[in-house]
Amino acid sequence: MYLFAGTQHTPGGLPPPAEDPNTGGRGFHRFNVVDYAPLLRAALVNLDRWAKDGVSPPPSAVPRLSDLSAVPHESVEKVFTAIPGARFPAHIERPARLDFGVDWAHAPVLPPKVGARFATVVSAVDADGNEVAGIRPVELIVPRGTFTGWNPRHPDQGAPGDIMSMMGSTLPFARTAEERAGAGDPRPSIAERYASRDDYLARVRAAAGALVGARHMLAEDVDAVVERAAKRWDLFQAGLSA
Repeated sequence: MYLFAGTQHTPGGLPPPAEDPNTGGRGFHRFNVVDYAPLLRAALVNLDRWAKDGVSPPPSAVPRLSDLSAVPHESVEKVFTAIPGARFPAHIERPARLDFGVDWAHAPVLPPKVGARFATVVSAVDADGNEVAGIRPVELIVPRGTFTGWNPRHPDQGAPGDIMSMMGSTLPFARTAEERAGAGDPRPSIAERYASRDDYLARVRAAAGALVGARHMLAEDVDAVVERAAKRWDLFQAGLSA
């Protein structure tokens, strides 16, 4: 079992669309641009080898209570509220226990009795707001922003505190220290993280190589991942707004 950290329900587009291509809905933030397709390809190859040749896949990678990588969602809120222009969801669903019982005819009792609500936990995040649990794609290992699997609804559509269905967020880093200071952004800027575009791409290639070594990416996908990272750098440097 794997969590692809920092991803939405579908691989993110580059540039992100202005509207959800399935519903036409708009998010409060720009949509998530993380492409988990390379991770999924590797997972499917691992599954095939397991079924055909008995080669065990990499261990499960998911948030866990035992190592504190799974935490109550309230504990990560302060990280996001500190990011300029970010909005943390106002409503997080907490499913309730439902007791349908049975009546004299052994049929479920409707409506059911509503019991206590289950706990809701999420992946812990780092100082940038990126998830630390699961399989981290290169977009999170060598980040150009904060990427989430959730996105609040745009106020023009109503219920702005609720999250959209299946869509995530992109919250870009400031490009320079001056830009970061002016916005009051606690996250280090791009210029403070990377010496140059080439430095960034070299780090992406190294991160992709480590994922290949862990069998979470195919070697044949590394060049494409680096090429996409170059496009992401250029797009963000041109001024992708949150």
